[in-house]
Amino acid sequence: MKNFCVILFVLAVFCGFGGQAKMTSSKTQGMSLRMLEKYATRKGHIPLVLKEQGFFAHVDFVNHADQASDEDVDNEDYGNMMLALYTDKTFFGKGCQGFNDYCVKYPFRCLSPKEKAHVVFPYFESDSQTILSEVFLDYSHWSLKSMAHISTQCSGNYPGGYGLLGVGTEGSLMNFLNLEPNFAIEISKDLLNGTFSFDKNLQTPDDVPLAKLNSSSNWQVFNAQTISVLKSSIYANSTVIFDLGSDSLGFPVSIYNEIVSALENYPEMGKCQTNTDFKPDCQFAGDIRQLPQIILNIADQQLAIPPEIYVIQTQSSFYYSDSISLKIKALSPNASEGSFVTPAHSNYIILGYPIMSYYYMIFDGGHKAIDPKRTVNPSITFHLSKNYQNSAYTWLIALAGLLVVITVGLVYYQCQKHKKARKAKETSPLLEADHHAHPIARRPLH
Repeated sequence: MKNFCVILFVLAVFCGFGGQAKMTSSKTQGMSLRMLEKYATRKGHIPLVLKEQGFFAHVDFVNHADQASDEDVDNEDYGNMMLALYTDKTFFGKGCQGFNDYCVKYPFRCLSPKEKAHVVFPYFESDSQTILSEVFLDYSHWSLKSMAHISTQCSGNYPGGYGLLGVGTEGSLMNFLNLEPNFAIEISKDLLNGTFSFDKNLQTPDDVPLAKLNSSSNWQVFNAQTISVLKSSIYANSTVIFDLGSDSLGFPVSIYNEIVSALENYPEMGKCQTNTDFKPDCQFAGDIRQLPQIILNIADQQLAIPPEIYVIQTQSSFYYSDSISLKIKALSPNASEGSFVTPAHSNYIILGYPIMSYYYMIFDGGHKAIDPKRTVNPSITFHLSKNYQNSAYTWLIALAGLLVVITVGLVYYQCQKHKKARKAKETSPLLEADHHAHPIARRPLH
């Protein structure tokens, strides 16, 4: 028993120091975040960090594949660009004005006037000229080989940073260095960071995807015919895109109004604001997890948007509340800043990064450009993110941990009890007198 108690004590001390060492290691890693971002650009896993109006990736404007010092990371050959999941166009436009400082810094890339163009993105459009440029997202998987656009004048809501890096493949398959346009995205549950991963054999959280949608080579999903909410079937006929620059789910105005009306028919839902087209507040009394799904019906597939995605979560209470805010907005060229889209995107459904927190999304280009005989179309598959997996297992693990603590406590208590009893037995005067008792019993037999 004594040895067993010693073993338990040693295990407890070991676990304590192990946890402390793990915390120390995490702190050390956090102290060199920029170096980690730089290092990650060679490992196929790109950190995504929430900055300004969306998630940005750290990119190199000059090839520094053989350098990895803090001094290198801090120089001006690096910057943050947003990954555009719906186009193959790369756009430089710092501040949504002219980007002359880029040409000043890299004059050899802007030596002669290139072709002029007008480019249109979901939230802004710009007059531009095409230039030869270099951008390195990952030295082993992706670097810009196609032409880029540099802003001369633009209007709308520019997302910030140095611009947009188009990861579509319609005219830019060569940007994928292994000619295999496969990548995955996952955003953390707190919507503060994420990962953009290149991998030929991507590790999925589960074996069977919850949905698989065919897409164009620029990852646009066509023909979302209807949207289902409870018993309502809402006509859509829209194109669906996914956007790292939006913190909400955007629908054309008419669809937005019908979705809000359908949600108001849920028994525990009251009225929603009617004077806003952006993240409306609604009366609600109940368990938010029981709210209906918003289901996109696309060909023979369905993409479910549960309340974990479309309800704004607060730290105080997510599951039970007397009012909620919906993470949806009405998209229109005539709308205010939060809901503005360019006219070319007025009939688009734009699903922002909250959906990438609930789903682990894999983008598969199909490799048709490599082997024309292949019949695999580009597609996007949706797996339940580890952020929302195994909640039951989490409770079981917590319960098992509690039982271990109770068991160790009981064993320790028994050890102490046994120790005290033995000590009392050794020092008891009654037990000492017992050696001199019953003298007749000690007499020799005749």
